[in-house]
Amino acid sequence: SCANNLKQLGVEFMYYIDDYNGRLLISVNSESKWTSAINYHYGNRYLSSTRPDEIVCPGRLPHKFLDNAHGYWHRKDRHTSAGVYLDPPTGIASGSGKDAFYNTIRVNAPSSFFIVGDGSGRDAAGVTQRVMPGKFKEKQPAVTGTGENTCLPYVQAHGSSGNFNFLDGHVQGIGSASEFMSLCKKDFPTTEINCCVWTNPGGLGYDSVTE
Repeated sequence: SCANNLKQLGVEFMYYIDDYNGRLLISVNSESKWTSAINYHYGNRYLSSTRPDEIVCPGRLPHKFLDNAHGYWHRKDRHTSAGVYLDPPTGIASGSGKDAFYNTIRVNAPSSFFIVGDGSGRDAAGVTQRVMPGKFKEKQPAVTGTGENTCLPYVQAHGSSGNFNFLDGHVQGIGSASEFMSLCKKDFPTTEINCCVWTNPGGLGYDSVTE
């Protein structure tokens, strides 16, 4: 069911990319809500409805649509290949200049460039899924008390792996930071990356690799 949700999102992303000449909007005014970015801004809606259940892994809280701040984790990595990040669609003014896009035409390895997938970041209500984006070029996640205050991909959401959607449309299970690293290096092999993923959010476990 999780993989099917991610495949549906892949189709919806493709519709957006086709309409905007290879660009995919991922945040507006520096907000991390990619769901509302592609579903409300600039006058078009690309998800299934105003309450799209496909943005949520059905195996974990909140199970169904809660709001645009809860759902699959979205990649927001500023350390992509040149020209991929922060490139507005042709003919669209970004206003504040803080809107973020991927120029998918410049992605070197679409089959290794993941967009959304299982993630974790806990809020006050105990909801474990957040749409907040993550970055690879960062240190180990900050942890306070019994909850996480950094949202990262969750590679053991389904036991031994987490599910992720890729730019070419396929969905793949990934089980470690080193697997993430090997995929990311295909897109920008000369850039130093710190890849940090949750292995057990309930136990505050994480796996970090720098290469």
